[in-house]
Amino acid sequence: MDDSVKQSIQRELFEESDERILKCIAVLTGGKRKKQTYLCVTISYFHPVTPRLHEVFLNEKSQRFALFHSWLLSEVRVVDGINPRKAMADLEITIDSVYRWEVCKVSEKESFIRQLWKVCHRYLLSQRPEFVNISIPVDEIESGRLKENSSLAATSSNIDSVDDFHSISAAEEADFRALLAKYNMSIADSQQFLNKLVKELAILDKTNMQTIVGSERQIAELLNHIDQLLTESNKVENVLDTYDQILAHVKHGVEMMEEKDMLLGVCSNNRQRLTVELRDFLNAIRLSAHDRNALTNCDLSDPAKIMECTRAALNLQKCMNAQVSPGMEKMAAYEEQMHLFSQLREKFSERFVAHLTSLFRSLAQEAVEQPVTDKLPKQEIIHGLLKPFSDLINWLKASVCRGYFILLKRYSDCMQDVYRIQIRRFVRLLASEVMRAFPPSRGLISATQTKEVMKLVRSVPGSLPLDSNCSGAILSSDDKASFFQLINRAFLEIDSSILQEEKFCSWFFHISDGVALAKAADEVPSGDYTQGFSLSQPMKSLLAQIFVCIDEIFQQFLDMCEQHNSLLVVYMLCGLCDRAVASEDGTSTSLSITGKLVVLLKRRFDAFMERSSHLFVIERSPKRVKYEILPTITKFFIFARELEAAYENKQRRSEVDRWYPMLVEFLWRSIETAAEDPHSKSPPDVVRLENYHFLHSMLSQLKISCLNDLRRETKVRYSTALESYVEDIMKGSLEKMKTFFDNISHCINQGMKPEDISYQQAYNRQELRRILEFYQLADVRREISSLYCTIEAQLSEEKHLLQVVWRNVQDSFIRRYKQYDGLIDLCYPQSNARMEFSIEDLLNCFSAIAQQH
Repeated sequence: MDDSVKQSIQRELFEESDERILKCIAVLTGGKRKKQTYLCVTISYFHPVTPRLHEVFLNEKSQRFALFHSWLLSEVRVVDGINPRKAMADLEITIDSVYRWEVCKVSEKESFIRQLWKVCHRYLLSQRPEFVNISIPVDEIESGRLKENSSLAATSSNIDSVDDFHSISAAEEADFRALLAKYNMSIADSQQFLNKLVKELAILDKTNMQTIVGSERQIAELLNHIDQLLTESNKVENVLDTYDQILAHVKHGVEMMEEKDMLLGVCSNNRQRLTVELRDFLNAIRLSAHDRNALTNCDLSDPAKIMECTRAALNLQKCMNAQVSPGMEKMAAYEEQMHLFSQLREKFSERFVAHLTSLFRSLAQEAVEQPVTDKLPKQEIIHGLLKPFSDLINWLKASVCRGYFILLKRYSDCMQDVYRIQIRRFVRLLASEVMRAFPPSRGLISATQTKEVMKLVRSVPGSLPLDSNCSGAILSSDDKASFFQLINRAFLEIDSSILQEEKFCSWFFHISDGVALAKAADEVPSGDYTQGFSLSQPMKSLLAQIFVCIDEIFQQFLDMCEQHNSLLVVYMLCGLCDRAVASEDGTSTSLSITGKLVVLLKRRFDAFMERSSHLFVIERSPKRVKYEILPTITKFFIFARELEAAYENKQRRSEVDRWYPMLVEFLWRSIETAAEDPHSKSPPDVVRLENYHFLHSMLSQLKISCLNDLRRETKVRYSTALESYVEDIMKGSLEKMKTFFDNISHCINQGMKPEDISYQQAYNRQELRRILEFYQLADVRREISSLYCTIEAQLSEEKHLLQVVWRNVQDSFIRRYKQYDGLIDLCYPQSNARMEFSIEDLLNCFSAIAQQH
């Protein structure tokens, strides 16, 4: 680095601060825009020597050097040379953060770090930086250790050994040049100038010595004056010491007076504060004699006395919950007073609980003895007589939690008995009204009813009413509306009682706040009184205990209804489901009870449907029997009509729609069982044909949306059975002709050309004419008539089905005729061979035979 730059930095920045540059190098700062700065290592001139590290930059505007950063070397933590084996320009120094520079001349980097290491080990006894990734010779390390043990007196010589250069200041340079100008000398006359200075220095020394010798008398006089001044100053000091002692005594007295005055003020303030504290304390825990007497001699049968007891109990609670200053609760008087209050509270709470328990039981007994009506009795009398005790109940809840939960349980027990008896009476009246409005069970249907059902199904599809003999338990629209109104009114009565009880309990027992109730329950030592009581939903839990009898009574009601008529379960389920939907905005307890009853009814309904499903299944007969329309299908029709009458205009019918497909599948199974019965006198296809046809007609009349797919499947089974029956019954019709043409079709299917058929011995033209001449029109008429008689004998009294079968037989004959005629044209062209009858002849035969029968 250029020495002129170093001298300029020394002169402009560090001369005024008495610092000296030991080493300086040019570096580039990091970042995208690199800027040249200078790192300088300096020490102070005077003891203690302070080494520093400075970063200097050149101000481009003023063209003067300025400090950019300045650190003590003791603040430096790490000096990192980056790579000791490879010359690199990068240098990192960690102080409060990591600073990274790029040395302009790589050759100066090692000498700078070495100089920095020497200064640190010479002047820093502790907090030396850590030098990493640098190579320092061993001799320098040893010399550094020796120099650490050297005395501070050799500091200047050590500094000179580091660097002997010392630049003169500007003032010294100016004086030196002025002196040269005075004697008119140049730098070349330095020896002459030095001799002249030596002579003048000798003259000045001589003059000084003469002056000192001539002033001895004056010095002696000056010393005498100084001795006199010292004597006078000692006297003044003695006087001042006396004054100091007097002032110290006065100060001590004043301080004593101030301390006594302060203590008197503190004592007065403490007396006042203690008086106020005691007055507040006594007022907080003082219970008047009138309140004590009211709690001790309480008369809870008098409304006026109840108000006095309530006021006294609240005052007692206020005294026991009074906030006193910390530490005063440890006073024996306070503890004794609290003990007396606790005894008074316990005795009063016991009398209060006993009185209310007796009142609960007497009121419950009076409510049970009320006469039976068609409406559920309300409990206004009980609630009205208990209302004056509401504030005392709230006090009991806050003060004596055990007594509160005892009353809560005893009230629920008493009201549970009341509602059990009243609801049981009410439900018995309801059951009698339901049985009067609903017909009893029908039992097994008779043959006459079966015929009526078959006539209805065979009639033109439509909404035809059943006769009263086979209508079963189907109610009229008015009767059904009256029934649902009766059920709805009954549950409205129960919901009204639940709502009334919920409002009263919420107000009387103050149990709307579940959190406060949970805190109160935590204070109860035993869980017997809170057992079965949900603290998260206190109101719902209390009402569930009071109305726990509803499930049992409803079970008994359903048993009576099922004994009268099992279909009552269906009507009850419809009515209660509508009731559940309509009461979605009701209380949670009412909804919960209604939901339980709906679940119970659904279970009863499933059991009823399970029992009813066995009526639609038949077993194989042990003896010969002719199957016609199965009675299970007739039963299903009547059963479905009864169910649909109950679910008429109902949106919620998922329960019955879930069972309908299973019942139809039971009917399919019964039809297949009857068709495959070995003891059956009827052909299997006839059994399937008649029953699937009847079942399809029945499902079409019922118009149940969930059975649409099964209805279509039933029609497919019916069509399959019809085709199978027609094909089976026509196997013996025109047998020789059928065999002849079936063999021709088989030969063609085997690959024989149609024109080669006539050359076969078995199928020549002579054989064809013989077969055709064998079946004259009269013969065909006899076979068709015989076929009609067979069909008529095998089918039951089902005229409509006979017409359908006869029409399919006619179509089958015509298809055969066209098939045989086509084979004649294909295999025997130009033979002029034709059957002895035409299609028109066949149609006339079928029509005439049908009309004859």
